[in-house]
Amino acid sequence: MPRPFKRLRWTLEVACAEFDINTRTLSSRLKQEGIDPDKAGHWTTKQIVRAIYNDLEAERIRKTRAEADQVQMQNRITAGDYVHVETFCKKYEVVAREMVRIIKSSTMTEEDQRKTLLALAASTQKGK
Repeated sequence: MPRPFKRLRWTLEVACAEFDINTRTLSSRLKQEGIDPDKAGHWTTKQIVRAIYNDLEAERIRKTRAEADQVQMQNRITAGDYVHVETFCKKYEVVAREMVRIIKSSTMTEEDQRKTLLALAASTQKGK
């Protein structure tokens, strides 16, 4: 009759040496995963692997999402849904200066000019 298989139990130091990971890093990941040692202060192989590689899986997912977001942003830029801020500002800076020039050189009273310019300035702040 075969002998029962004895499961491995790892101390933090032995696990770190075997999996080539810093002690503080593994300890932190075990805590993040909510993995506590047994009464003797040992972890199972499954617990150690989960602490080490779940973090990698989360990082892989984060990277995949970031790449998808980047592709989506690039597609929107290509489709013309977004414009480059500097390009927009350069184009409309000329328009804004011309509007101010027209208002200041108009036959409006100084008070009406001031109110109109303040209203224009306020309207640009609403979009922020």
